[in-house]
Order: sequence, then structure tokens, then C-alpha cells
Amino acid sequence: MRPGVLALLERWADLPAFVVGPDRDVLAGTPLAARVNPAWSPGHNLVGFTFLDPRARQVYPDWEDIARQAVSGLRATAAARPAAGLDAFVARLRERSGTFRALWDSHDVADRVAGGKRIAVEGVGVLRLDYETFALAGPEGQVLYVYFPRPGGEDDAALRRLAAGLG
Repeated sequence: MRPGVLALLERWADLPAFVVGPDRDVLAGTPLAARVNPAWSPGHNLVGFTFLDPRARQVYPDWEDIARQAVSGLRATAAARPAAGLDAFVARLRERSGTFRALWDSHDVADRVAGGKRIAVEGVGVLRLDYETFALAGPEGQVLYVYFPRPGGEDDAALRRLAAGLG
């Protein structure tokens, strides 16, 4: 991780934001990201969480859509940045999850760079958050995800309360 990217994450205390590598390992993130979704904290893998962690179906009310998006996005990355490590990761997921295997074998490719998700947050309820992604320049293939609520609504107020509780 570049020091400047880490410095930015430290300043964004009021937003769930995190950086992933090509295999969707979370490399760094804001404390609010980890509070909103356990998968959004360093040491977790977004795709692995979706298919292998039983909490995923509670965290993602729209789990089926999230699962499809996760696989088609990973397939887009694999096509754009072939890497032996990514191939090994996919092979492990194919062994451990029949659902992942079926979705991977469907060969859907979609690189989603923006959108929205519903996230069930413990003690808060379901938040509707939009997101934007930013490819970080450099050979590492890292991507910055920033989630945010629509201004002035219930999700905005809930996210502000969560952020204030972390400070």
C-alpha cells in the first residue's frame, strides 16, 4: 500500500472505504468499513467471505445478486490481469463452494465500477449504500472502494451515528 493511500483512508473516518488487491483481499480500510461489513476489513477476502462465511447471507440481503457480481467481477479481473495466484485462489474456491463453481462455470464477465448495495449492519438494520471504485495506478492492480449514502436520508443519518460511535 502506498503511504498516500493509507493517509487518505485515515482522513475518511465518516465513510466506509477500503482497498483490495486483484484477488479481492482487503489490504487496508477505514474503521467504519469494518463496522459496516466484517468482510471490508484487512485480512478478509470479499469473494471468500461471500461464498465461505455463513455471515455473508445475513450481511447481504440480496446475496444471490452479490454472489453473481462477485464472480463476474473476479472473472473480469482474471481476464485483464492473468496471474498464477489468482488461478490458485479460484481453484480453491471452486473446490470449497459448489455455488461459486457453478457461477464461475457460467463465464459471466462484468466489471462493475459503481452501483449500490443493501448491507445489513448489526444493531442498525439494513443500509442502502452507493459505491464508486477507483483503480489505483501502478502494477499492483489495487482498487479503492468508497461507499456512501444518499445525502439527507435515513441511511445517511445511520451512517453518521455509526461513524460518531467509532470516534
